[in-house]
Formats: sequence, C-alpha cells, structure tokens
Amino acid sequence: MYTTEIKKYSFLNEIAERVGTVIFGGSEDTAIPAGELRQAFDMETALYNRSFQNLSVEDAIKLYDSCILPLHPQTLLLHIGEADLEDFAENSTAFDQKYRSLVSHIRQQDKKCTIAIISLKNHEGCKDIEEMNRHLKHIADSERCEFFDISEKTLRNPQGMKQISFMQTTGFARRLSSRQPIANTVKILYGFI
Repeated sequence: MYTTEIKKYSFLNEIAERVGTVIFGGSEDTAIPAGELRQAFDMETALYNRSFQNLSVEDAIKLYDSCILPLHPQTLLLHIGEADLEDFAENSTAFDQKYRSLVSHIRQQDKKCTIAIISLKNHEGCKDIEEMNRHLKHIADSERCEFFDISEKTLRNPQGMKQISFMQTTGFARRLSSRQPIANTVKILYGFI
C-alpha cells in the first residue's frame, strides 16, 4: 500500500543525517515543509518528514521499521490517529492497545529516542476527535512520552515567525537546537498546516 513512499524514504535515508527530529504522521503531515522550516528557523538539528497518506496506527510499526528507524531519531513526533477515527469510535480500547504497542516497539528499537505524541486538530469541535485526544494524552502520560495539544485553532502569524527567524539569525535569540524544548519545534511545524 505504501510501496512508493517506502522506496522514496529509503533512498532519502541513505543520504540523510542521523539523530535528528522526525515527523511521523498522516495525510495532513505530508504537507509540512520540514527542510524549508529547518532552514527558515535556523534549526541546528536535522529535521525530516516521514509521513504517509492515511497512516493508521495498525500500519505504523512496519513503516517505522523501514522508514524511520534507519534515521535513529533523537526526537520522534507521532501525529497518528486521523485515519483511525472510525475504528476508535467503534473500539477505543483496541486503538489504545495498538498505540501503546507502537510506543513500546519504538522504545525497544531505540531507548534514547524521545517520543512526542501530537493531538489531532479539532477546529470543528468533533466529539470523537476530542475523545481520541483525551486517550492520546493518557497514553502519553502513562508511557512517559511528551504530549502536545494542537487541537485548538491558532492564528498563523507569518510576520511573527519572520521576526523570530531574524532574531535567531542575528544572535538575539538562540537557534532552535535539539536541546531546546520540543514545544518550539511543534509550534513551528504545526503552525503551518
């Protein structure tokens, strides 16, 4: 099902730096311009987008092994669940178990990787998304992962982003590095989709 993307990401992984930040998400995440944002915000860490159209938690372990594990990310931004909403509504316990299995698998493969779970956007106030986000928060807390809530609609501020970039470039503010809170990176990445 994901054959084309797997081939593309495998090729890119051969030339990519290791130990950076990787976005691992679904359809909406495929549009995040990771390279451009890394450059615009003068991020020290490598930043890669390894997202897939209609990514379900069911398929995530296989795709993690083939497309993300070779990068040995220091930070993994998990934004998975959008394609699982119907299944979640029918059986939230099964979804939770699959998500926990994914987190456990990642930890078994790379104990040093920081896992950040990103909520789903919920600009329309959908009750199923609201409930899934509660589950994702609980999973993050119980599995000792970072959690970032992007469910609320935020206003994009391109001028503000340019000012931050200018401040960082001129040395008035520190560059975004992997040692800074993941929250800065999440704000930048998910403010553009």
